[in-house]
Parts: sequence; structure tokens; C-alpha cells
Amino acid sequence: MQSKIISLALVGLSFVACTNQTKTVVNTNDALKSSIDSLKKAVKFDKRENIFDYKIDTNSAKELVFSVKTTDANFTAQAVELAKKQGFSKSEVITLPVDSQLVATPYAVVTQSVANMRVGKSRAKGMATQTLMGMQMELLEKDGQWHKVKNAQGYIAWIPKPSFQYLTKAEADSLKALPKVMVTANTTFAYNVENNKQVVTDLVYGNVLTLEKKGKKYTTVTIPGGRKAVVKTSELTPLKEWQANAKFNKQHVIDYGYNFNGQPYLWGGNSFKGIDCSGFSGAVYYSMGVFLPRDASQQIKQGDEIEYSVEKVNVNGKEHSKLVADKLEVGDLLFFGNKKRGSVTHVAVWIGNNEYLHSSGKVHVTSVDPTKDNYKEYLVDILVGVRRINGSKNLDKSIDLTKSSIWY
Repeated sequence: MQSKIISLALVGLSFVACTNQTKTVVNTNDALKSSIDSLKKAVKFDKRENIFDYKIDTNSAKELVFSVKTTDANFTAQAVELAKKQGFSKSEVITLPVDSQLVATPYAVVTQSVANMRVGKSRAKGMATQTLMGMQMELLEKDGQWHKVKNAQGYIAWIPKPSFQYLTKAEADSLKALPKVMVTANTTFAYNVENNKQVVTDLVYGNVLTLEKKGKKYTTVTIPGGRKAVVKTSELTPLKEWQANAKFNKQHVIDYGYNFNGQPYLWGGNSFKGIDCSGFSGAVYYSMGVFLPRDASQQIKQGDEIEYSVEKVNVNGKEHSKLVADKLEVGDLLFFGNKKRGSVTHVAVWIGNNEYLHSSGKVHVTSVDPTKDNYKEYLVDILVGVRRINGSKNLDKSIDLTKSSIWY
């Protein structure tokens, strides 16, 4: 009987010890999480552009270990210092990629006209964004056919293997040096070299292919992944020529923007296969040589702030909000959201005449003038900012496509 009592007492002590240890780990984890969250806000860490996953472990010596998987060395170094100050005797940092396949081939080139990138490792997961044929990507993680990548826009998401080709650094550098052509038709096709009526793949504006031989009617190209094909010469522009001529043009904003008129809204879309609001504004600027960040909440940090005001006007005996747009220019980006919360949920492209083009339900034109049939007051009421990209030096997260190559 006495031995049973002693045994129960030992079990009780073990339970208390385990409970206290668990509480210590939980409390330490909460404190560290709070510190890291504060650091993220201070340095404006963006999980769309970098990976920082961590957990707290205990080793055989019962020491607390700070384990990190990351792509951001600078932020991680600061986080490790925070962990040390909070009593972590050991930190283990894994810098991606670590998979042997990805270490050997850390780059990839998109082989589909438009490749969908998802928030998780399944086609059932929501779409994060799209990336276009010929663009290069960095490979970060691998789980079966699914790969976590950072695309040319700096956006991190998951993509399946059939959408791209592995590249070593040497192959990536070598491919970049080859002559290229860009597809400058809204949508078209590449055809079999021997039979120009047999489709090899569809193509959209902005796809980039390797030039093999230019012909009067058809040009022979190599599609990323190695397939030979022909494309109508009139639908292609030599990449260097496109880069030399790419520049902001107000009429181009209107003409190119209207090409999307009626295109269906697609969350994460940025092509003629479906497009969301920031995908649309991004596509317009991509066609003029500026690769904006992916999301509206990122785009509002680019360019210069433009002053505007909203006034109340009486129309047919009712008071309505009207945007005073005398300082706006064609191509300015209008951002909508919640000023109190500081959130941005929508973006549109100003086309003049008190109107803007945007993707909401579908790409269409909306007016800020209460006397017009296409006026939407609720959007005027949630306008949170106007930014000018043209001529701005505040484009730190944008890529100048006339000087940089994001293609293979």
C-alpha cells in the first residue's frame, strides 16, 4: 500500500513538472511571438515576399531551442538576437532552399502561357497570383510535384511542376543571353513548325520566347521547355526592341486598358485569361515597362501621392459625393479601402474625363460624376489615395523592365 502511495506521488510530481515545463514553453513562446511581431512591424516584414517560419523545441538537455526556416537572413539575425535576450541558449537556422534537387537547380522558367500560383499545395487552394511564360523564378521548397517559389515579381506561392522547367544557375545565365521575342498580341497561338494549323500552345501578351529565325509571315521560336514552334511575325516584337521603346504613354494607358474591357474578374489573375483589380493595374504598367508589386496594398506604396478632394453636390434634389479630379492625370492609380483601419482593398486606373477603368466583377469603366449613369458613389466614399507612377522616383518595389531582365 505504501509503495502505491509513493508511486502515485512520483506520478503527481512528474505531472506537475511536465505541466510547469509546458507552461514555461507556452509563456516563452507567447513572449517571443510578441517580440517578433513587433519586429515585423518595425521593419515592415512582408510574408508575401519572404519566408520566416519558426518554432520552439526542447533538446535532450531540456534547453529551449529557437528553430527557424527562412529566406531573409537580415530579419532572421535580428530575431535570433531577440531569442537570446529571452533566454534561448541555442538557435537553429535553415536557409532555403535545402532540398538537394533545388540546391542543384535553384531557378526555373515558366513553360505555360499563364501559370497559376496558389496559397497551398493543391489546385483546390486559393489562387495567390499568376506568372507568365518565359519569366524566371527562384525555387524555395519542394513537396512532391508542388514547389514553393518566388516569382519575378517577388511574390511567394506554390506552383506544380508541370508549369515550369528546372534551371541551374549556369543554364539560367546562358538562356538569358539568347535573343528573345515578346508576344505583343493580346492572345494568340504558337503552331507546329511542320503544320502551322496545329496548335502547340496558346500565348498571351507578355510571354517571352527564344528567337530562332524570323520570317515574313511566321517566326520560328523555342518555347521555354525546349519545344520548337512558329508564331505569326506580326504578333511578336524583339525583346530588346520592346525594352527600348517601352515608356509611359497616356493614350496607350487608355487603348491597352480598354483591351481588357469586359474581361471577367479572377482573384489572383493578371492576364487575358482573367484578371483582378491589382492584376489589371499591374498589366497596364507591365505593357509600358514597369513591373509593379502584385497587390493593391503594395502598389499604394509606390509612386507619388496626388492631392484630391471629395465634395458634396446636389443632383436631382439628392446630395452625392463627387471626386474633384482636377489634379489627376491619365494613368494615376486610385486606391480604395478603409481609412480608419488603413486597409487597401481595391485599385483602379484613371483614364480622364472623370472616369477610371478597373476590374470588379469584370473590367469596366466607372465615373466619379454623380450625373453619369456609370457613377458609383460607394467607391468615391471609400477612396483612400491616389498615386502617380509616371515620372516618380519612389518605385523601390517596382522593376524597370527596360533595364532589368525578369525573363529566362
